[in-house]
Amino acid sequence: MDIIYFDPNLKIIKEGKHLILYSPNSHSKMVTDVYFYPIFKLIKKKNGVINKEYFKKVLDNKITKKEYDEFLNKIINSNIFFKGEEDYKKFINKFNKKYEVKRNVDIKQVYIHLTHRCNFNCSYCYNKRLSKDSKGELNTAEWKQIIKKLVEKGIKNIIFTGGEPLLRFDLEEIGDMLKV
Repeated sequence: MDIIYFDPNLKIIKEGKHLILYSPNSHSKMVTDVYFYPIFKLIKKKNGVINKEYFKKVLDNKITKKEYDEFLNKIINSNIFFKGEEDYKKFINKFNKKYEVKRNVDIKQVYIHLTHRCNFNCSYCYNKRLSKDSKGELNTAEWKQIIKKLVEKGIKNIIFTGGEPLLRFDLEEIGDMLKV
């Protein structure tokens, strides 16, 4: 059986007349016509593995054999879709080795974004889209656990930033983790 394997974390983004497919694991993207959106939406439901014949069935009577072959070649060459799970794993391993850190790195300083909330509207801000609510923020216990691990790893300088860290009601409690 001829299968096509893809990153189960595949992101599908519609933008105007284009469809952008992004694989977080292979750090690859593919841009195609928004026409294919329903097809990729159905494919994503298959959680990583799809029979090549499925494409043919979905696309039947909608595109020619030549267009179908071109479509398959495009997606296989995208580093998002692979001829099987083994090819996918080989690519990911090769990718990881290429960007592997070859030496020990001595990290001396860490910036922690305690919140994305901000009560200002600074003209020079690097992130104008900061949130007004705390949805999705880590709680006090989670930050304490992270800070504990950083300190254990020998991080000497931890800088709280955000958003505006002073909007956190637990800033003092989190900061107490750093007392010497």
